[in-house]
Order: sequence, then structure tokens, then C-alpha cells
Amino acid sequence: MNQQTENRILAGIAALFGVYILIRAYNLPITVDEASTAINHVPRLVVDTLFYEREANPNNHILNTLLIKITTGIFGWHHFIVRLPVLIGGALYAWAAIQLSRRISSFSPVRILALLLFFGNPYMLEFFSFARGYGLAAGLKIRNNSVRPSSLPDSQSMPISPSSFSGRHSLF
Repeated sequence: MNQQTENRILAGIAALFGVYILIRAYNLPITVDEASTAINHVPRLVVDTLFYEREANPNNHILNTLLIKITTGIFGWHHFIVRLPVLIGGALYAWAAIQLSRRISSFSPVRILALLLFFGNPYMLEFFSFARGYGLAAGLKIRNNSVRPSSLPDSQSMPISPSSFSGRHSLF
């Protein structure tokens, strides 16, 4: 299979993944976990969110909570808006999954199968549809795995590599 055909297939699979998680994020009703984050954590001050100045209720994924705070501050309250940070995680996941599937093999059918396996994982599909923070963490973590500091040219020095930045933030 030539490179252009493979790229079109990979892009088509990624587009279907993106459309699927967008439809789910828009159409599924808000869950108890998401409501808990939106009601208990988002209204707090940033300092309270970061350092647990008030009681430490579960379901406070710090980076996700802060991004929900930003998106709802800009666009208002809607369950789709609350899920925007997780959709960003889904986009990172899609980009990194394509990069990793290209590294797995030089044989096109294996690359396509690898991408289908990345996107067909039911847990990942669930994570990218609900604002729980796991989808954002998964997107940052897989991006961390797809961008290695060893892939940078020797002449390029970076104080914080893209890999270490996304790896550190996937923990939040």
C-alpha cells in the first residue's frame, strides 16, 4: 500500500473516532461524577483546587477541574462545555495514537490494525466522552509515549521537553 493511501485510511479512522466521541460528549446526559466536579470543585478558588484548602472530596482531577473552570468561564454552563477538556485529551490521544501506530511497524496493515486497536478500546472511548479527567490524562500520557526526547536532534536543546511536560501534567 502506498503512503498516501495509508495516510488517508489513518486520517479517516481518526476522523471517525473524533466524530464518535463528539457525538457521545454532546448527546450523553451528565453523570453524577461530572456533576460532582462541576458543583463541588469548579466554583472553588484556584488555590483551593490546587492545595485542597477546603475538604478534599473525591473526583478532583486538578488539571481537568481547572480547564473546566476556564471553559465554563468563557462559554457558560452546558454539559458539552464541561467536557471540552476531555475532548482536548481525545485529540491528543488521536494524534499520538497515529504517531505510535506508525512506529510499531513498517507494514501498512499492521499500522492500520494498531490504530484500530488504539481507538477501539472501550475504556478509552468511555474516558473521552465524560468529564472525569481520565481522558485528558490518557491523552497526555500517550502523547508522552509518542514524543521521546531522543527523537530530537542533538543541536536542539530544550529546558523542558514536550515529553516531560505532557508526562508531568498527565499526573494531575
